[in-house]
Order: sequence, then structure tokens, then C-alpha cells
Amino acid sequence: MFYHDPSKLQLLYWHKSIYFAEEKKEYSKAIDLLKMAIDLVPAKNRAYTELELEMMMSLGGFEYRLEHFKEMLCQYQKVETIINSTNRVLSDTTIKTRVYSNLGRAHTKIGNLEESNVLLNKGIDWCIECGDLYLMPALHYQIGYNHELMGDFDKALEYLDYSISLFELNPEYSLQGFLSGRRAHYIEKLKGY
Repeated sequence: MFYHDPSKLQLLYWHKSIYFAEEKKEYSKAIDLLKMAIDLVPAKNRAYTELELEMMMSLGGFEYRLEHFKEMLCQYQKVETIINSTNRVLSDTTIKTRVYSNLGRAHTKIGNLEESNVLLNKGIDWCIECGDLYLMPALHYQIGYNHELMGDFDKALEYLDYSISLFELNPEYSLQGFLSGRRAHYIEKLKGY
């Protein structure tokens, strides 16, 4: 069944790559499998499927875990370009949200804090546009963290408070202790301790 339909084989390789990444922690093997999966169905003269966009984002995630931030940036920028250049309507709106979130995190890691904030704000705008709270708390938290790295604890606290308010909308909110600790840290910094 898988070997007669390249799109099904693609799906199999993608899941196999996730297994190697998550269970075996063999990210290089996972990356090789994922590249093979993406190459199975050439994208020449056709649009990438949402499944292929998801695979490209998984590839970016594996690069992130290997701390290959430049490669991760390239992968997520490719997905962003594909989405934006075609003006396609995604059935899964979270794809675009995750692209902005992960691009923002990668830019934070390499020290491009302003660029990170621009991308994270695009993610927030996209969440508002499509009426989806998915990743909204995390996007706000990351902007606050960027402001912390810039030494602007007023802004960091402002975004952290937004993040906490949004996280509290989820009944399975499990970061309360961590975020309370961050908030106390910011308040201490603002008091000059």
C-alpha cells in the first residue's frame, strides 16, 4: 500500500522520522528520513500540500534540537515564503501560527531580538485574524522574554502578564509556577534588587 502511493509513503517516512527524533534521539537520522520523504513527491508544477508544510516544519524542529539555528531559520522561512507567496487559505490555520512562533524563537536564539518581536507580533495578528488562541500565550511570553533580554523589564512584565492571562483561559494550564517565578523575577528587577 505504501510503496504504490508516494504520498502515503511520505506519511510513513514522516512518522518514522518523528520516532527516530522523539524516541531514539537520533536527529540526524530523523532529518535524513524527512528529507527523503519530502523529495518523494517533487513539488515542480504543483503546490506543496499542508502535510508537506508540516514535514518541513518538523525538519526545522529537528534542526532546532541540534542547535542548527540557521538551518532551522532557512526551513521555516521556506514554509513562510510558500504560504505568503501563494496567498493560500490553509485548512489548518495553526501552521502559519507555528511558523511565526518558531521563526521568532530561532531569531531569539541567534540574538535577533527585534526581528523576533516582529515575527511574533505577526503571529499574534494572525491569531486575531483567524480567531484562534492557539499559541497566543506562548507568543506573548516570547516577546516578554525578548524584552527581558533587552533589559526592558517593564515591557517584559507587560507581555508576561498578557501571557499569564491567556494561559489561564486553558483549564490544563500547567505553567503557573514557572510563570509566577518569572513574574517575581521581573518585579525584583524593576524594584532594583
